[in-house]
Amino acid sequence: MMTVALEDPRAPDNAALVKALDGLMVELYDADMCHLASVEELAREEVDFFVAREAGEALGCGALRPTDEGAGEVKRMWTKPEARGRGVARVLLSAIEARASVRGFSALRLETGDKQQAAVALYRKCGFNERGPYAGKSAAEAHLFMEKLLTVEEKRA
Repeated sequence: MMTVALEDPRAPDNAALVKALDGLMVELYDADMCHLASVEELAREEVDFFVAREAGEALGCGALRPTDEGAGEVKRMWTKPEARGRGVARVLLSAIEARASVRGFSALRLETGDKQQAAVALYRKCGFNERGPYAGKSAAEAHLFMEKLLTVEEKRA
C-alpha cells in the first residue's frame, strides 16, 4: 500500500530522490535554465516536502512552497523511473493540492519544461492550465508555467 507523508528532505533516501531529479534536469536542459530548489531550501519551515512510500521504500517526492502572491508553488516533483506508471505522481500531487487548500492558497502554480511531456500531461489531467511566468520568473523557450485555481478549505473554529 502506498502512503504519502510530510518528511524531512535531508533524510538520506529523500535527498537521493532530489539528487536523482537534479541529474535529470541537468541532462535535459542547459544549466542556466535549471532553477532547482536545494535540499536545504526544501527543509525550510514554510515548505512542505512530501514523500510517497511503499513497503518503506521512497518512490517519489514533491514539495509545496508559498509564493509572495498568495499561491502555492509545486516544486521538485519526481518519481523513481522503476516506480512510474503506478500513480505515484498523481498521489503526491493530490496531497500537495489538499495541503495548499488547507494553507489557504488561492492557486497552485508550477514551472516545468517542454522536454517533460509525461509531467505536462499529468498536470493537464489534474486540472492545470498554461499561464505566463509568475513570481518574477522569466519566460524562456523551454519553460512552461502552469496554474490550477483552488477552492480554499474553510477554517474550522
